[in-house]
Amino acid sequence: MNENIARRHFLTRSIAAAGGAVLGSLALSKSSTANARASDEAMSGLRKQLKGKLLLPGEGDYAAARLLRNRAIDKMPLCIAQCATPSDVQRCIEFAQRHELPTAVRGGGHHSAGFATVDGGLVIDLSKMPNLTIDKKARTATAQPGVMVGQLNLEAPQQGLVLPTGMILTIGMGGMTLGGGEGWLTSSLGLTCDNLVSAEVATADGRLLRASSSENTDLLWGLRGGGGNFGVVTEFQYRLHDLEEIVAGTIVYPAANAADIMRRWRDVVEKDQKELVSLALFVRAPAPMIIVGVCHFGSAGKAEAAIAPLRDLDKPLATNIRGMSPFDAQFVFSAQDPPPNLANYCRSHYMQHLSDEMIRTYIDNGNRITSPYSDVWLVRYTGAFRDPSAAAAAYPHRHTPYQFGITSQWLSDQKADQHIAWARQSWLDMAPLASGEIYSNFSSESVVDGGAAPYGVNYARLQQLKKKFDPSNFFNRNFNITPAA
Repeated sequence: MNENIARRHFLTRSIAAAGGAVLGSLALSKSSTANARASDEAMSGLRKQLKGKLLLPGEGDYAAARLLRNRAIDKMPLCIAQCATPSDVQRCIEFAQRHELPTAVRGGGHHSAGFATVDGGLVIDLSKMPNLTIDKKARTATAQPGVMVGQLNLEAPQQGLVLPTGMILTIGMGGMTLGGGEGWLTSSLGLTCDNLVSAEVATADGRLLRASSSENTDLLWGLRGGGGNFGVVTEFQYRLHDLEEIVAGTIVYPAANAADIMRRWRDVVEKDQKELVSLALFVRAPAPMIIVGVCHFGSAGKAEAAIAPLRDLDKPLATNIRGMSPFDAQFVFSAQDPPPNLANYCRSHYMQHLSDEMIRTYIDNGNRITSPYSDVWLVRYTGAFRDPSAAAAAYPHRHTPYQFGITSQWLSDQKADQHIAWARQSWLDMAPLASGEIYSNFSSESVVDGGAAPYGVNYARLQQLKKKFDPSNFFNRNFNITPAA
């Protein structure tokens, strides 16, 4: 896919996702009586104050705006504020607190746990704040919270620069950054949050603060992996890197010899080549297969030497590896568009090592996949991912280079029980072998062992930070950090 076609493809998908299905007939019945604290007069007053739009049930755009990418989430907000400016965000925070409205913050609306919406409350929708500025001389990108991964991966490379991001084009930069931001360039350039140099934050007490290396440094530390616990980020500034050659693609193997393939894959990735990231995806449609995804960031000559061992794990069914742009690299596992009405349930584990027993568990769970849209996967990060200490940022998982993930997806008009049951059991099967930590950006469960699972050794420090910036826990629709007593 060349870049012009890819750009049209990305924009088409984005517009379709924003439009969604019209379900307005349900909206009035579920949310108009859900919260009577905000009167019609108060809503009218808020609407007049906003430069953006305030959407109420029954209005034309409400039905589409309330939908998330995960169609298993079906909630009816009392109102949706599509903010246009940071001051809009401040007004919404003040309004929600005055009227005691439960409040959710939406960027890309991608997180599978459904944090971006709430029944009978206010959604602060940031999707209408999509401005992105690339400063080639300063080697920085300044992004509003409505910017998506695909947008940044289109525009920065045109200036010869790149930022490590997540692996999917249509996720929002905001939520991805605040949770960490793992992807194809993580071993070479670090997490997205490692490259966050400053942020503008609307806090629960109505202030608009700058977090940087010279102002509110503790807040910047917390934003690098602490999620949306401390406020609404209205601007992100990132450090960019020189764009080098990218060689990426997939190698498809039959799953008949899965155990041997995965042991060989482990031997290759444990060589800790920081330029290389590889992910092994087990799927059952159209047939049981292991798809090995690769991405090498550096010279093309070094790429072939690094990738060659992964071409020889077994007799491949197909190979598609080539030089490509950062934008096209995001399509490594997105050759075909999924249906627009997919529901999903996701879980993850971190592991220090990948034992033979872990490999068997990975394969067993892959063989029990319940939907043609589902998969299990393993990835290993090294280099810049492991260089910082666990305390360098709120994201703590530097000592656990392997990640195991379960993606259960099904058509939203199907019964969810069997698909969720498979994913939960797969996660439980791996739990005794894993570190006890999870990636907050990849879990449909909003609470897993309190806050310790996503935040690890940094949780107590994060509680102190929460007490400082959000002592009433107003921002609680997230992997929540309870304020220190």
